[in-house]
Amino acid sequence: MAWASEKNSPIDAVISIDSTFEVYGDEGYEKLKERWARVSNLSAPMLFFASTWEKPSFGHYASLKYAKRYYAQIDHLTHNDYVLYGAIGSGLRLASHPDPYPEFVVPEPKLTRESYEVVCCYILKFLDAYLKDDQSALEFLHNPDRGVGVNVDRLSLQFEDAVPLPPSL
Repeated sequence: MAWASEKNSPIDAVISIDSTFEVYGDEGYEKLKERWARVSNLSAPMLFFASTWEKPSFGHYASLKYAKRYYAQIDHLTHNDYVLYGAIGSGLRLASHPDPYPEFVVPEPKLTRESYEVVCCYILKFLDAYLKDDQSALEFLHNPDRGVGVNVDRLSLQFEDAVPLPPSL
């Protein structure tokens, strides 16, 4: 995000996949306060993912008012499940360690894989919408189509529109 906010940055879109900033709140914000000040004029569209079970709060991103922001919460994923090795490995992990995370319920591997595929679908649609200017992909983000081959009901998506950037020198 800091690189995307630099002058003449080549970054046209930002995706944050379970950064945990949404979960650790003020503690995480204090550690990043200096960097956060540099991203205040960020205008690239952003898509943030977090796991529903962690009860994420996207409030710290409200100050990024010049960027279109999509806040996605998804069921059945732990931090490592957002990448392919995690989604595939969830079944293997459960077979070898039946209770690897006693502090929360480990999702069924089939549900993990399906949720991972939903994340992939939304990432592709977001990139198509904002990097390829694909209007059907943009429409999907605002009105998910159930004909895309994944269960879009696993994900809730909140959209915050951008305000225009102030004039610059």
